[in-house]
Amino acid sequence: MAPRGTQKRAAVESDSDSGDMDAIAASTQAVEAVEDTARKMVRYALSCEYSRVPVRKNALTELCNTGAGGGRRGAAFKAVFPRAQRMLEEVWGMRLEELPLREKVTMAQRRAAQRAEKATMSSNTWVLVSVLPAEMRGEAIVPPPKVPNAEEEAAYVGLYSFIVAVITLSGGSLGEAKLDRHLRRVNAESHTPVGSTDEVLKRMVREGYVVKIKDSSGGEEVVEYIVGGRGKVEVGEEGVAGLVRAVYGGDVDVEKKLERSLGLLRRDRGVVHRSAMTRADEGDEMDVDE
Repeated sequence: MAPRGTQKRAAVESDSDSGDMDAIAASTQAVEAVEDTARKMVRYALSCEYSRVPVRKNALTELCNTGAGGGRRGAAFKAVFPRAQRMLEEVWGMRLEELPLREKVTMAQRRAAQRAEKATMSSNTWVLVSVLPAEMRGEAIVPPPKVPNAEEEAAYVGLYSFIVAVITLSGGSLGEAKLDRHLRRVNAESHTPVGSTDEVLKRMVREGYVVKIKDSSGGEEVVEYIVGGRGKVEVGEEGVAGLVRAVYGGDVDVEKKLERSLGLLRRDRGVVHRSAMTRADEGDEMDVDE
């Protein structure tokens, strides 16, 4: 019969080995749960992008709570989100880009922001953007979606890119009358290849490419458009510059005008939004009527 001391040591070692095995099993399950939830997050992000609906953090957190084995909300999200980003980049050539906060343009919006107890620093919404190099983003490699069909989708992309560019080059905001004038110049004042102009503009507002603002703080209702969060992320200044170069060429004069126009916009962003209805025409901005 083994001494009592030997039996105790054997029992302790057996308990230790059992505990180690349980810890390894729990760790493996946790890793598998993160992988499984990250795949669900990727599928959810792809489905949102298909419908041009932003990905919202509360929906992602709910996926984490139901798919990552419970636990603290923040811990689950922080573990799963980076893994989902890696999957999107390595497999799909995309990543989730956070949308900027909506600009406070009207006086009522600015007063409401000043009254808020705590300023919101993050939108907690994302859209998918490509991480492929520029030379791999051509139509031959990344063609327009086939739903409803490639021709209509290409026309819609071109139309919202044009409108985002016109608004951007007008100083960041554009009155409704001036937008109508630009649309008339391209024969799109009433109808477009993807439907009536009114319906297409409503769709752009709904999908976040532009924001329609109505302000009556001055006694008379003023309607203007600014670039929305999706428009800033999907098109942005780089897309605006690319569109201008494609239309006007890339000579020195065009590049100087682009630098002045986009430089002025960067300088003014985040300080005071310049209203398209009250802003005087500035000679150093690019003339989008040319």
